[in-house]
Amino acid sequence: MAPFGILKRASTPAWRCGALWIFGFFLALCGGGGGGGGGGNFNFNTGFGGPGEGDFGEFEELGWIVQWIDQNPEVIVASIGAFICLILLITVAGIVVRAVTRTSLIAMVQQLEAGRPVTIAEGFQLGWSNAAWRVFLAGLAVGIPQFILALILVLVIALPIVLAIASEEPALMGMGTILSILTCMVVLPLLIILSVILGPFLELTWRRTVLDQRGVLDSLKDTLQLMLNNKLNVFIVWLLLFAIGIGWAIVTLLVLLPVALLAALIVGGIPAGLVYLISESWIGALIAGGPLALLVMIVVFSFGSGLVLVYDSAVWTLTHLTLTRPGREAPPPPPAVPPAEDDEIDDTLLHRPVFDPQPSS
Repeated sequence: MAPFGILKRASTPAWRCGALWIFGFFLALCGGGGGGGGGGNFNFNTGFGGPGEGDFGEFEELGWIVQWIDQNPEVIVASIGAFICLILLITVAGIVVRAVTRTSLIAMVQQLEAGRPVTIAEGFQLGWSNAAWRVFLAGLAVGIPQFILALILVLVIALPIVLAIASEEPALMGMGTILSILTCMVVLPLLIILSVILGPFLELTWRRTVLDQRGVLDSLKDTLQLMLNNKLNVFIVWLLLFAIGIGWAIVTLLVLLPVALLAALIVGGIPAGLVYLISESWIGALIAGGPLALLVMIVVFSFGSGLVLVYDSAVWTLTHLTLTRPGREAPPPPPAVPPAEDDEIDDTLLHRPVFDPQPSS
């Protein structure tokens, strides 16, 4: 396998197929997103006037809000309940979108590799399938044990210092702190190694269950054997993508962040400025412009991250195809003329079903 050749091949569908960008955008939007915390500085007078000396400033507005909350506790309770339900609904929707878009990207890259163009509608049809459910289950099968193991290792780090603090003995506190630091020096490399192994393992498992229509348990077993037989190749691909990720982080800081801030300032600053000119209220301006500015930043970052996710997905899909289908280091060149009936064309991928696009009953 030629890892650098795979990186080069992956750039063709990743940067030239706009349909992939849509699914990459939604995968980035629901896969992590970015949440920024904005703080506003409000200047209040140190002396507060009497009842008749108010000037309808920010303090009076906040006081009115607090008074309204005290008079309407049932509304607050209902609002909190509705907010919790909204968060749960968004979480479930995000899980569904991640599974569908990830499945779509995998299947669409295989279609493009086979020489068949795909549209957004076809990509959604490919993603909305039984394979998306298997992708979700595979993520749980790997993610839950990984979380439990990481939690145990973190508790191992914290246990000495917690016990030392509970003893309230200065000498034991010092020993507990030293022991926790030493344990951390051992456990952190283990966590890093664990993530290095499980990251590629999960990527290849997803492709095994999508492209080969295998069950979750069979995909996990097959992928384990595949990685054991191709340890060096898989590690090189991971290492190259890791280096690309570092480069992307630099691009984000130097290019994407200024663009996002500028767009947020324009889109959110204009309505905020208008509201402030009319009401002279910083709170009103923040309410008018803050959500718009945050939305613009999320969209910009999700679009940029989506492009990288599309490329990563294409690399792992081509890696899986190369490892499981020897002899296909590069796609076959298109025929110069329409093939006759006697032409011999390698149609391993052309006639091999990706998966059943219709969910089973």
